Amino acid sequence: MYVDSAAEEEHVFPITPWNHFLENIDRDLSFWKKPVQSLRSLKKKGNLLQGKSIYVHESAQVFGASLDATDGPVVIDAEAKISSFCHLKGPLYIGEKTQVDMAFLSNCVIGENCRIGGEVADSLISNYTNKHHEGFVGHSILGSWANLGALTTTSDLKNNYRPVKLLFQKQEFPTGELKYGSILGDFVKTSIGTMLNTGTVIDLGVLLPPKQEQKKYYPPFSWGGYPDEFYELQKFFRDIETMMQRRNQVLTAFLKDELAKIYALNFRA
Repeated sequence: MYVDSAAEEEHVFPITPWNHFLENIDRDLSFWKKPVQSLRSLKKKGNLLQGKSIYVHESAQVFGASLDATDGPVVIDAEAKISSFCHLKGPLYIGEKTQVDMAFLSNCVIGENCRIGGEVADSLISNYTNKHHEGFVGHSILGSWANLGALTTTSDLKNNYRPVKLLFQKQEFPTGELKYGSILGDFVKTSIGTMLNTGTVIDLGVLLPPKQEQKKYYPPFSWGGYPDEFYELQKFFRDIETMMQRRNQVLTAFLKDELAKIYALNFRA
């Protein structure tokens, strides 16, 4: 998580990437040289188009979807697959080989080889993350290789409408934002029906089982936030190796070593 070290302590703001998606996607499009499908060909495939800033790579598959670029570009990269009845509202970028099914996406940047469904708004989702089922993710940041169980939902607005504060380790960070969902680190897994409070921070490698204790911050490799319950390191490696194999990826020696170092910083393996 990035914070502005130059700011005064009472005005430290964690990053809010969704506030910059429009300008960043517009800037990136000035370098876009990839072949795209014409708007006419997209309409012939049963797609409903609004606006002209729609860029669908020629190898992407988009059928029977709604693409709305009135508020910003919609960009779908190579070999992505968008199924029927999805509504995609810009500004929006969908990475290579990502699959989107029965989804409503708006103001998002989604990495490569993700699986996306349900509603996602104002959020950054990193590579290889799976949020493929019903549930809402809003004003949130999801790391790589995260897996959200069906109906996992983030709250991004407090019922008293006050600015959201984030807790990281033992330090509290005011965001200055009325809306801020959750931050999930790499390799985080949530169970079916997980409900995350406004401003929840979940660190690297956390597993949230059903009926987990609600916390504002979950430390690395913790098991549901229960005291003294953590992912055993070798089991963690076995689980993520299996997960990565399903996407034709491997756990490299370098990444394994880096994860082991982080684990050792928190407790003995």
